[in-house]
Amino acid sequence: GTRTAAAAAAITHYSHQCSSRKVVRLEAPVSSDITLDPDCSIYVVGGLTLQGATLTVPGGSILKFEPASRLVVWGGHLVTQGTAESPVTFTSLKDDSVGGDTNNDGSATTPQPGDWGGINFAIPGSVALLHAVVRYGNDGLGTPGGGTGLSIKATRFEHITNAAVGLYSNGLRNADIWDNDNSAIDCGLNGVHIRDFADTATIATHPGWTLVVDGTSGAADVLGSDMTITIQA
Repeated sequence: GTRTAAAAAAITHYSHQCSSRKVVRLEAPVSSDITLDPDCSIYVVGGLTLQGATLTVPGGSILKFEPASRLVVWGGHLVTQGTAESPVTFTSLKDDSVGGDTNNDGSATTPQPGDWGGINFAIPGSVALLHAVVRYGNDGLGTPGGGTGLSIKATRFEHITNAAVGLYSNGLRNADIWDNDNSAIDCGLNGVHIRDFADTATIATHPGWTLVVDGTSGAADVLGSDMTITIQA
């Protein structure tokens, strides 16, 4: 059955309060479904892998990642339930702009692109981001080994070292990532990078959501925004 975060074996409590809200630590492999507790909405992530489990993240939740840590969806599922008023935020532990000074160091550290690894998922994992914000990762969201389902709606990527979204060709199948309310700023690529593309697909882009395609020959094509295109391998 579904467990709340407080009951999960992979989760331990920090001892201090942060912005009047309890801070909870998430780490280690997770093999049972977890729904984060909306009343305990600041989570510090020290590396988290979903192995056949579903992580459901309510609106207003803030997940702050320690240096070099990642959220890996390996045969599991990540589902965010954000709203326009209460988005779900994935960011650096050094980011004091949401949830306050979680690492308790005052102004000694400031967030930078690449502070944490990013969100990755692989076969047969799936990710559904709704009203989410992803900040200060090396990657935004990537599929280094493909994936069975990807949905990104009303989601913003900010201050990412590489592309906001990086897909291999097989990760594009069943991908619903072209929502007009998606956006990216200050990323290595403010949009989607498709690697090793060897399929045929019709893709609708929109302003502010750039698409770059690397074919199997290694050549890269930057495709204009606000147009529907058909890509031939």
